[in-house]
Amino acid sequence: MAVSVDVVGKLVHIDAVFRDSSENVVAAPDGATYAWSVTAGSKFVTVEGTGPDNAVGKVTPVALGTATVSLTVSGGGLASPLTGTLEVVVLSMEPTSVE
Repeated sequence: MAVSVDVVGKLVHIDAVFRDSSENVVAAPDGATYAWSVTAGSKFVTVEGTGPDNAVGKVTPVALGTATVSLTVSGGGLASPLTGTLEVVVLSMEPTSVE
């Protein structure tokens, strides 16, 4: 499992991307449950997006600093839970124009 980031203004969408042993992108497991959390730096960001079929985490910066966001995927026929982490650095709270 890999994690990719798409920044839109202040809100960051984080998508879980699943790859096989050859690094080819594969479909997410049917019936998997996703648990997004902030494991470090919770005073800098909030995260939402937990439950079945919720492969997109929504991270909202609340202050300048660095946070670690984690995703655990379980169920859906997986032999054991998959866990991935991503460091999120909030450099500015100014609105950003996206073109």
